[in-house]
Amino acid sequence: MRIAYKKINHREVALNKYGFYIVIGIQRRGEGDSDNRYIIENDNGQLMSYSSDLFEVINHKYSSYWIENEEKAIMPREISYKTFWEDFYNDEQVAIQVLSEVKSKIYLEELTTEEVKQIIRDKDERYIYLVIKALSMLPDKQYVGDIIEYCHCFLDDYKKEVSIKDAFLYLSNFRESKVEDLFVKYLLNSEVEIEEATAIVNKYFE
Repeated sequence: MRIAYKKINHREVALNKYGFYIVIGIQRRGEGDSDNRYIIENDNGQLMSYSSDLFEVINHKYSSYWIENEEKAIMPREISYKTFWEDFYNDEQVAIQVLSEVKSKIYLEELTTEEVKQIIRDKDERYIYLVIKALSMLPDKQYVGDIIEYCHCFLDDYKKEVSIKDAFLYLSNFRESKVEDLFVKYLLNSEVEIEEATAIVNKYFE
């Protein structure tokens, strides 16, 4: 489900930067749609719930990961248990990790193929980490070339990049010469070595 901020006032300062927002879940306050609150990630990277009155719905399609929980909220199954939000805001690592994984899958489901490719090419800071994490969990071969180019950018500049681990995890699903070439290049660049990424590469070559 995709929504756009109506810009009806200037009080919601964290909702002006981007053209659309992907809904993570819906909290219901009554019977009508106007009583709903959308859970989204705002422009400051904060997960917040906002009144549906502030938005125009661009895509009404519900995520396939959503269910209706006991409180009549529409949420991904993995975060529908009663103590999730308390755990999340108390910085419980399990809750944080589960939300990151669920959010990644929802974003990948909502974005078009061309949007995903553009995010990877542009290294779009809003979505790039979520997209790569989602691909590491749900590998889709059509993005292999884009992810390889993404990785080359950091290796060529001798830069460490935390998303390389998930990018390598995605690429490790494919036995292709261009993947092998990238992994060899990585192993020859000790300046950019990341322990978890190295473990993925070593396992690939076993």
